[in-house]
Amino acid sequence: MDVDLRKVRYFVAVAEHLNFGRAAQALHIAQPVLSRQIRALEQELKVQLFERDKRATRLTPAGQALLEDGRGLLAAADAARRRIADVAAGERVFTVGFMPGLIVTPAVSEFSRRHPEVTVEVLRTDWINQTAVVHDGTVDVGYLRLPVDLRGLTTEPLLSEQRVAVVPAGHRLAGKDSVLVADLAAEHLLQDPEAVPEWRDIAVELRDGRPPGRIPFFRTVEEKLEHVAAGHGIVVLPLSTATFYTRADISHVLVGDIAPNQVCLAWDSQRRSPLIGDYVAIARTVCSAAAVPAARLLACPLARLLAAAQVGAEEPDEVLARQGGGADAAEEEDQHPDRVEVGLDQPEHADHQPEQDDQGHRADVAAAHVPGRHFCENVAVPPRVPGV
Repeated sequence: MDVDLRKVRYFVAVAEHLNFGRAAQALHIAQPVLSRQIRALEQELKVQLFERDKRATRLTPAGQALLEDGRGLLAAADAARRRIADVAAGERVFTVGFMPGLIVTPAVSEFSRRHPEVTVEVLRTDWINQTAVVHDGTVDVGYLRLPVDLRGLTTEPLLSEQRVAVVPAGHRLAGKDSVLVADLAAEHLLQDPEAVPEWRDIAVELRDGRPPGRIPFFRTVEEKLEHVAAGHGIVVLPLSTATFYTRADISHVLVGDIAPNQVCLAWDSQRRSPLIGDYVAIARTVCSAAAVPAARLLACPLARLLAAAQVGAEEPDEVLARQGGGADAAEEEDQHPDRVEVGLDQPEHADHQPEQDDQGHRADVAAAHVPGRHFCENVAVPPRVPGV
């Protein structure tokens, strides 16, 4: 059975307003016409979508399910219309979305080199819209910071990075190389506690089932940092984001025992565009360049501490010495930032085939390369979707 997108659009309007009169006004149609269209849709689907009485209109479980899918259907249809219009006008546009702290220039530049006939645009996204712009076709691919709802999306894991606590410049933890999450237990977190479950489980303000303190609604990183600087609480951010937004009145410190932030590339599962496939392949190759601040991880005291933790009991300078450097080498490298090069693949690994885990998933290496050194971590990559 074919679904009439016009009826779906009418349904979504009613579902969002939960009022037939207001929905009809928004759609610029008469209310009786809208009511007839909704009844016709219910008959076609053989389900009841709304429960109505004199006081309210409510979605049925079937209606709720259609609302979730219907928004995606309409967004995909609108995106298809835009792409068709661009092609008809003689212009091919490919848009890449990216989250704060991620730098996508290497992949975008290589994609542009391979496809000079395509206009490549970039769009900075945020925690609120990073998946929505993929679903509605505003971007063709998006660099996402997890966790997010990935329903309807196909993803390519790219990298993971440590997270830091951002505190006011005069805070007791400011200036430390690293802390444990226990050191943050008495702090007020300006985020949903679910975003940092390690803090949630030990937070003083959440003991005895107490609700968390007031958490303002933030749309941007800048808004969060303003509240941190004002002393209203702390936030936990990916290292590259905190580094990107460096300012004098705040400080960030590594939290050594919380899960790292995962970054992936995502696109609409229904699309079968060769351009998306090409971009994904390029991004996989240069995925480490997405988080440029991580390129110098082993050239700073904080990174030497991380490196020591990774290999066990070795001292940080011993780690660098074994890898081709030490405190002196790190100082010397700090004086030559242009020597830093970030990339996933190296020529000597050109014939390397990714290993597979027990589930048959590939394990690609996401690495931030500094000359003579490697800072890398295996990331499970799901099987390629045929046709993408």
